[in-house]
Amino acid sequence: MTNRTRISVIVPCFNHGQFLEESVGSVIGCGRKDTELIVVDDGSTDARTQDELDKLSRHGVTVIRQENKGPSAARNAGLRSACGQYILPLDADDRLRDGWIDKALRIVDENPDVGVVYGDAQFFGVSKERWRSGPFDADRLLAWNYILACSLFKRSIWEQAGGYDEAKVVQGFEDWELWIGALGHNWKFVYLPEIFFDYRKGGDSMFTRAYESKYAIAEYVARKHSPLYREALLRHEREQLSIVAAARHLGELIVTRTKRKCGF
Repeated sequence: MTNRTRISVIVPCFNHGQFLEESVGSVIGCGRKDTELIVVDDGSTDARTQDELDKLSRHGVTVIRQENKGPSAARNAGLRSACGQYILPLDADDRLRDGWIDKALRIVDENPDVGVVYGDAQFFGVSKERWRSGPFDADRLLAWNYILACSLFKRSIWEQAGGYDEAKVVQGFEDWELWIGALGHNWKFVYLPEIFFDYRKGGDSMFTRAYESKYAIAEYVARKHSPLYREALLRHEREQLSIVAAARHLGELIVTRTKRKCGF
């Protein structure tokens, strides 16, 4: 890592040339001198995307080209070339917002045990809603993903995980698997209730297609991180036993007081 580079923004791109200028512009528009931008061409085939990528290269943006392998492999390729201590993924059809980055950096700098800072997203396109992630809840994360890929996280999380999982079954939810791995390594997550980026919602997307296989994805993640899920299950069982014991004690106490009141 150079002294100047703290954040590496990784932008995987597959045939999204019509959005690429807007996405890359949102990163450059933040005006941060501590940020490097890496665009990974994941085997794009259309001429518009190739032209846009060539244009970025001519303007000094780092462009990595590879055959089509999916978003996990594209992000891994970008990260292997990255210099930043902190990583910020951004899809090629989304737009980054400025302002929250300073706050996120202050949090991770002041709290060594914090590995991920995440926030909200503003949908645009076919949907105009705001995605509100909400405060961190480990059980909620184990059940399903609610932390979007465009979050600031420490590079060491990626290194501990051995990179984004490139298994086909988890494509579209590789960020969730990464978050589960971070949780297993006891990293803390901090939520900032601010819009981190604008999330383009199309009629059809990899996320939508992957969601149709949510049970297979959840099973894969649970098997891969089985000790973490087993620990959570045992904790819930202990909590339930404690609730039952407390309810039984309360019932016995009520019965005892009722008997006394009635003179039994």
